[in-house]
Amino acid sequence: MNSFAHPLANRMVTLQGPAGPVAIRYILATGQRRSVGLVVTPQGLQVRTPPLLPAAQVDALLQRKAGWILQKLQAAQQQVQGQTAAPPPWSDGAWFAWRGEWVQVCAEFPGRQPRLQWQAPAVQDVGMAVRKTGYLVRAQTSQHGNTLASGSERPVARLLVNAPRSVPQRIGACVERWLRAQAMQTLQDYCHQYAPLLGVVPTRLSLTNASTRWGSASSNGAIRVHWRLLQLPPPLFEYVVVHELAHLREMNHSPRFWAHVQRVMPDYVQRRTMLKAIRLDEWT
Repeated sequence: MNSFAHPLANRMVTLQGPAGPVAIRYILATGQRRSVGLVVTPQGLQVRTPPLLPAAQVDALLQRKAGWILQKLQAAQQQVQGQTAAPPPWSDGAWFAWRGEWVQVCAEFPGRQPRLQWQAPAVQDVGMAVRKTGYLVRAQTSQHGNTLASGSERPVARLLVNAPRSVPQRIGACVERWLRAQAMQTLQDYCHQYAPLLGVVPTRLSLTNASTRWGSASSNGAIRVHWRLLQLPPPLFEYVVVHELAHLREMNHSPRFWAHVQRVMPDYVQRRTMLKAIRLDEWT
């Protein structure tokens, strides 16, 4: 059976294609919207639904749209397979992940600090040749414009950095500093929100670049999380912070520990399952 798998997938459906059944692993997320949105990116299928919409209805919709979905996924796969050369890991126009979305690097913009800019897609159904390396997406856009979502009307994010196009290392350093600063601010915000609910007071917050763990907590109250959590969907970053704060109550994974987590995050099992599907050693 053929298959397409999004690296952050949390659900699977089998669609009937011209050559037989195809297994699709995709991201299913809810939001404040009135209809179901389907977005095909070079990474796979993303489905956004209104709150409380039953998963069975989502699968039924995907079956009705099977032809369109498979056509777009196959086109994206052919583009990736057809790529013969990739630009340097960090370059003007490269893509990277941020809060579960894709952001394009734009170099040689004035200003001391990088800044995020949102713009409307230049055109729908833009063809791209993409090769994924960890959290970095090396991309070459078509002449029509820049967009990751085929057929999407969502804005495209660009990170404007003041670094020479000819010096990839400077570009990469600017992007990483920006991501780390945002990761620290997000860590502080989540701790401010959840530490009182759990009845704990962390003594120190810091970021880590570990290759095997998303976060850790020590008996002296120190909390450390991987800075690349900022690149995952926010609910996963939020779960890791709650998990580590709960360790300040129980330095184990006993039923008491999970009770603390569930008390402030009732859907922690779903978030934990999504996070476990992501291999940290492949994304660093």
